[in-house]
Amino acid sequence: MRAEAETAPCPLERASGRVKIRGLSEQERLHLAAFFEPALLERVRLRRLPRPLAAVAGITLRSTVFLSRRWLEGQHLPLLFHELVHVVQYQRLGLWRFLWRYLRGWAAGGFRYRAIPLERHAYELQGRYLAGRGRGFRVAAEVEARLPDY
Repeated sequence: MRAEAETAPCPLERASGRVKIRGLSEQERLHLAAFFEPALLERVRLRRLPRPLAAVAGITLRSTVFLSRRWLEGQHLPLLFHELVHVVQYQRLGLWRFLWRYLRGWAAGGFRYRAIPLERHAYELQGRYLAGRGRGFRVAAEVEARLPDY
């Protein structure tokens, strides 16, 4: 039942009309394997954001990462890493707790995107990823340790 829920089209997909979807490429999976579990990398799907949201770089909903066209066609690994942190956060919190904590953090931070604890942690881990020069770390363990802070 849970697998069906994760693969069902979400409102963003239904609104977009033509849906472009793909799994991670072999190169992307190899590059990210030092940070994420293989099962997660297999399950993640990339989709192009619908045009009304084209100004947004990326949005994650469960294990689906929506990226704007310019990111899908360019150097997107740092953004993809950031969005995969959100996939792990969804896994640990579940859909409703993730959404509640995201919105609560947004409101508590004066409706500033960068004040949302879930985003701050994703950016912190993205910074470690960029500074690490290939040295891996387990994102799932980092997220698990920070769950009370969200």
